[in-house]
Amino acid sequence: MNLQEFSYLRNHCYETDNRFLIWQITPEDSSKTGDLDSEDGIIIVHILVLDGWMEVQYRERTHLLKKNDFGHFIHGKGIRVTAISNNINAYFMVTTDSYNNMLFKNTPPFPFSLVTKALKQPVSALPPTIQSTLSFRMQCIKDTAADLSHIFRNDMIKNALMMFLMDMSDLHIRYSEGDKDSQTGRKKEIFVSFMKLLRLHVKQQHMVSFYASELCISQQYLNRIIKGQTEKTASEWICNSLVGEIANMLEFTNNSMQQIAIELNFPDQATLSKFFKHQTGYSLTEYRKKINFK
Repeated sequence: MNLQEFSYLRNHCYETDNRFLIWQITPEDSSKTGDLDSEDGIIIVHILVLDGWMEVQYRERTHLLKKNDFGHFIHGKGIRVTAISNNINAYFMVTTDSYNNMLFKNTPPFPFSLVTKALKQPVSALPPTIQSTLSFRMQCIKDTAADLSHIFRNDMIKNALMMFLMDMSDLHIRYSEGDKDSQTGRKKEIFVSFMKLLRLHVKQQHMVSFYASELCISQQYLNRIIKGQTEKTASEWICNSLVGEIANMLEFTNNSMQQIAIELNFPDQATLSKFFKHQTGYSLTEYRKKINFK
């Protein structure tokens, strides 16, 4: 189900524009398991468990989150809540790819080492200081989202979310100085350089060979480095970025399908349509109709 449907069926659960959602999970919702998908094709999920436990399925793996655990699931095409304890007290927050692109404007407020760590280890136990800080920020976001009559509700949610992300990044940097994943090294440099190149060139360059050439390494080595850092290949990153670009154009422009194909360097509209359908399950027309319907 999408974010609107997911929110409607749960208490203390709020969404905006079907692109952002926060849910304070309490014992009264302990039976509310289910799937969550996004029309964007990509979602980022943060889960903070204050008491009790819950299970989520992500990338065909089941993760158990218990008291004081934090889950940071990045670039998932969907997530399933499979079980919740009857003494649960937790926060469950979702942002979609288009919402993040709008929020960050290609400048995420967190270091790449945080991204790579989350991709390799999405669930971690938090010390009390960090748990308390993130819990406070999530409570602020939930309270802001719950005030449906506030004229500036959407802007306040964005600001509260940015404060949460900046706190999360600050705590990661300060408390992970000895973490090998945060150390400067050749592999991290390659990953950071690849992501920069991707943002600059993905509209025109869709082949791994281009990025490998720019980095003066082989395609095989680039794929191995990116896969080792993020559990996704360079080709998968390129596809995900292209899907995000297509979705943004469908939502925020009136460009025809042929114009989008030309701007994104697809040989023709049919190839663009086939690619988008394969990646998201929606045709270009279906996706634009869903966006306009909202």
